[in-house]
Amino acid sequence: MTRQEQLDLIRAACIEANPSDTTLRDKNSWQGLQIKREYGRPVRLADVLLALEQSGDPQYAVNTTGEFMRWGDTPTGIRWNLRKDDLAEQSDECVAFLAELLAKH
Repeated sequence: MTRQEQLDLIRAACIEANPSDTTLRDKNSWQGLQIKREYGRPVRLADVLLALEQSGDPQYAVNTTGEFMRWGDTPTGIRWNLRKDDLAEQSDECVAFLAELLAKH
């Protein structure tokens, strides 16, 4: 799966977990004969945590350094960069980890 496919999968899971938040959705509109695509707002850590909770595997938390932890377990070593609260700006490792978790459900 490419990074863009992983980002799309995570965004879709976040939208599904919070359908009333229409700001996450992309919008397409016509400008003359061309389609203009407007991207929804960036996916934030809160969106990801809601998606993980909805996925049926809410056993992950994030500590104060942004590291994902499974309840009662040691930290995973995967970190969300808290200074850049935008999924697209997270490391490849973080994006792949989240996509794998959310793809299971």
